[in-house]
Amino acid sequence: MATKSLAYGKVQVRVDGVSSTVVDLYSGTPQTRAPVFQKRWSSPGNHTIEVTKTVDYINPKTGYMTCDPLKGVNVDAFTVLQ
Repeated sequence: MATKSLAYGKVQVRVDGVSSTVVDLYSGTPQTRAPVFQKRWSSPGNHTIEVTKTVDYINPKTGYMTCDPLKGVNVDAFTVLQ
């Protein structure tokens, strides 16, 4: 779960050292605790999830970056279901 808003761009999600997906955290309407990524494993065990800021959002109307380049990534929560 993460915050989505005008101030955020895209993040790369890696699971156990392998690139999994790019998640777009840009949203015209601010959202907190938005479900943005999901992963399932066939068996229980220890895993590593890495979230890295990548490409900032480019506004298609203006062509300018609308995200704050100094802002990090705001991860609100990880939910683990067993």
